[in-house]
Amino acid sequence: MKWFPSKSGVVWFFALAVVLGFWSVAAASAETVTAVAFNRFYLNYPPEAQVHYYSTDKTVPNEWLFEGVEGYVSPTPRNYTTKLQRFYNDNWVDHVYTASDVEAGILSHHALYKFELTAGYVVPADRDLPGTVPLYRFTRSHHGSSRLYQDHFYSLSSSLPANYIAEGICCRVWKDPVQLPDALLRMTNPGPNQKWSEGSAQTLAWQIWTGGGFMRLSYSTNNGQSWSVIADVPVPRNDGVVANGSYVWHLPATLAGMIRIRLDWVPSPGATPVPWASAQSGDVMVARVLVVPKSRTK
Repeated sequence: MKWFPSKSGVVWFFALAVVLGFWSVAAASAETVTAVAFNRFYLNYPPEAQVHYYSTDKTVPNEWLFEGVEGYVSPTPRNYTTKLQRFYNDNWVDHVYTASDVEAGILSHHALYKFELTAGYVVPADRDLPGTVPLYRFTRSHHGSSRLYQDHFYSLSSSLPANYIAEGICCRVWKDPVQLPDALLRMTNPGPNQKWSEGSAQTLAWQIWTGGGFMRLSYSTNNGQSWSVIADVPVPRNDGVVANGSYVWHLPATLAGMIRIRLDWVPSPGATPVPWASAQSGDVMVARVLVVPKSRTK
């Protein structure tokens, strides 16, 4: 980004976000990061410029005014986020932030827009992750001092600002500075190298960062080539809180050999799983337990 009217370099931008309209593939790590504020700044001089830029940096640069916080974003990539890329047009003093790889590719080949950096990490616009809110994008062009200005304006409000054109939802960001795990779904049982007895009752357990919908439990006897559904278990809805879930599965008496367990978040029973919301166990051995009587002492 450039300062106006000088052409010196400016500060780094933002770090964001979800979810994903929900979750991500995952053997999750326990690593968490805190979502950081997405700050909005307004160019105060010259007054006809009327342009904005956004950053996670709290420092207010010269000739810019801090206007407020537009949600919270992730400072590092999460399994359920996508890059928010920033492009700058020095001729029009315009900053464009996009979470779309297609739009980023178009801007990269534009004669006037230059890629500056990955501003942060956000949740794709089509993934309604609980705890996140839409970040709307608007744009306007105007003349001042015999030059053209272009402003891309981002807001948590869907209300159309005066003289702007609505361009839809850019992405989703968090509404609070929550702790963000590396992955939103993690299987906690079965763990590695487990052995179960035929016909036994086993607890399948998971951790999920957010809720709503159902957790589909499935098993495979052919190394994941096909899956048999065990149950669709309701997931309580919550906003940005790690919740533990479990289900007691009574193994079929005829089930034996090596199996795998799979978890998929689905919006409703019978719905098709989404690829970014699943987790699989390693191999689990299901075998008959032999009871050998102790030898008697004669």
